[in-house]
Amino acid sequence: MFYKRNEPFRYTFGSPIESSIEVEQEEKKETYTVAIHDLSQTGARMELPTAVELSNNTPLFLTFTLMEETFEVRGTTMWTKEMGRTKYVGIHLDPDDEWKKRLVNTLKQYARKHI
Repeated sequence: MFYKRNEPFRYTFGSPIESSIEVEQEEKKETYTVAIHDLSQTGARMELPTAVELSNNTPLFLTFTLMEETFEVRGTTMWTKEMGRTKYVGIHLDPDDEWKKRLVNTLKQYARKHI
């Protein structure tokens, strides 16, 4: 399966961005704190608490704040990987065009500030 790791715009954060995901599994909602390591208009790689178990194609709702701008978007898990004591998850995001534009503009501001 091809993941868009080489898409034209993927921003990797020097320090991960704290965020939260809301997952509905077995008719109950759970909210977890996660850390975004990299982000694009249609995907993200995040660090999960090791106790959290997510299977592929799990729907979720991601919320994060960047440069005092709050972003909320629906997504789906694509993969999970454990590296030592750290667990990562790849998320496919399903944003609208306005969300994508806001993200690009905010990431440009963030990159200028953190160079």
